[in-house]
Formats: sequence, C-alpha cells, structure tokens
Amino acid sequence: MLHHISPSTLIDEPVRALNYVKNDPVGVAGLISPWNLPLYLLSFKLAPALVAGNTVVCKPSELTSVTAWVLMHAIEEAGFPTGVVNLVIGTGSSVGEHLVSHPDVPLISFTGSQISIVLYMFCEICLCSSRIFVHSSIYNTFVEKLVEEAKKLTVGNPTKDTTLGAINSETHFKKARDLNMPFGGTKESGMGREGAQDSLHFFTESKTVCIKY
Repeated sequence: MLHHISPSTLIDEPVRALNYVKNDPVGVAGLISPWNLPLYLLSFKLAPALVAGNTVVCKPSELTSVTAWVLMHAIEEAGFPTGVVNLVIGTGSSVGEHLVSHPDVPLISFTGSQISIVLYMFCEICLCSSRIFVHSSIYNTFVEKLVEEAKKLTVGNPTKDTTLGAINSETHFKKARDLNMPFGGTKESGMGREGAQDSLHFFTESKTVCIKY
C-alpha cells in the first residue's frame, strides 16, 4: 500500500496539464472485529487504516476483548499520539450500534454477520483454504496422507486433549443456531476486500487533481 503509484496522465488539449489521483484519509474508521482470531483480524484492519492516515475506533467482540486491550497498551507504549487509536468494549447491539450510526464515523469495517457483528465459526476459519489443487501424478498419495492426518484430529471439549473444539460459548452457540447460518454472515455491500491494494481504496477517498503547466 505504501508503494502504490497513483495513476497520472499528461494532456495537451484543451490546455497542457497533469492529471493525477490523490488518495486522502477518510477520517474516523470504526473497526469491528469478531471473537475468532481476535488479534489477527483486528490488526488486519488496523494497519491499513492507520497507514492511510485515518484515526480509528476499535470495537472487538465482547467475548475476546482482552487481546485488543493488550494491543492498545502496546500501541500506547510504541508512542502513538493520544486519540489516534481508540478502543470501546461492549456488545454489538449497544456499543457496536452506536459506533455504526455515529455521524462522525464515515467508515465502518466489520467482519461477520450484520445481525450481531460476529463471525460464527464451527471449527472453520474464513482465512483458511477452501480447496487444494493437487497434480494428478501425486493425487492418490496426497489424498491418502491427508485422510491419514485428518483421522488423527480429535473433536471435543477444548479444555481437554482435543484438536478441534466447539463454538466458544453456549450463548454464542444459541445465536448461531437461531440465525440458521452454516458459516459466516450476510454481505449486502458487495465489498469485503481490505488487504493489499484494496485497502488503499477502502480506507481512503480518491480525488482527481489537475495541474496546468
């Protein structure tokens, strides 16, 4: 993102001029992250938002807010100016709703369901691979070894000797069951890409500048 080169053109008619695109920060970005992978998913939003020049208000899941709280202390120790990175803690229906509807927060980035602003995950992660391309010459061997490793996985109580645990709380389980969603939420905006080049467009406002010379 820091090495992105904005498009520019030289024109001769009707005047000699240079046109280029300037990306300005949007302002205050509300960053709402779910309970799974709390540090990764928050930092995934936090870094490009700050690089783009925005201030941020982070709202982690109320179920895994300690990680974000520790991160805020690290940011303070790193010397960030007061007010650049902010943290609020609470449920989506209270704190999250206020953040989303606040007139001074023009940009919201959240991962998860519209309904409760969380990502429901039954031993699944949206960042994991959904398919694997295997060359035909090693396909049979690959499948055999994959099945062999999969059989070693144990599913059960995560506080015991298991590999895969269930959803992280009974309350969360009931929410996910009531929503009748096998995975993820509903994305109405058509957006959702926030990494690499997409971050430049998501966390900035593009302006066309024309300079006569």
